[in-house]
Parts: sequence; C-alpha cells; structure tokens
Amino acid sequence: VPSGTCTMDGQTCNYPTEACICSHGVLPMQTLTWNCTMLMAGCPQDPPALHSSCTQDGLVCNYGACVGGEQVKCTAGAWANDQSICAG
Repeated sequence: VPSGTCTMDGQTCNYPTEACICSHGVLPMQTLTWNCTMLMAGCPQDPPALHSSCTQDGLVCNYGACVGGEQVKCTAGAWANDQSICAG
C-alpha cells in the first residue's frame, strides 16, 4: 500500500482491502500525498461503473470520496453515486 508523498494528482492505486488516491487531501494547498481508505467487505477492488449491477443493497464503497475520489452505494440492484460522507 502506498504512503507518503506522490506526484500525480488523482492517480489511484487500489488493493483488495484498500483504495488509495494521490491528492491534496481536504486542504487545497497541502502537499500531494497518498490517501487510503479501507474497503468494506463485498466492495469491488476498483470503483464499479455507475448503474452497473450489484447484489448487496445498502453496501457503500468509499474510494477516497472526500479527497477527490468517489463513493458508491448499491441501491435497488445498481451502483449509484453517493457522496453523502463528505456532506457537512
């Protein structure tokens, strides 16, 4: 799993249990660093295509949503965009 600084904003590096994205984090002027998020059991290693089929209704998969990535939720058998974790 990558850690420390990185050079390409938005670059992703996903693993079976973690999703990582190179970003400035929550502060725009911060140095680019790897931000990793643990994936819930049942989440695909890579972000699924929106509207593609899924089987675990209610499953939320966070791929670095608050630092430039995305979060999806299995709703009625299809993956939908869900950025609610960063609201507030």
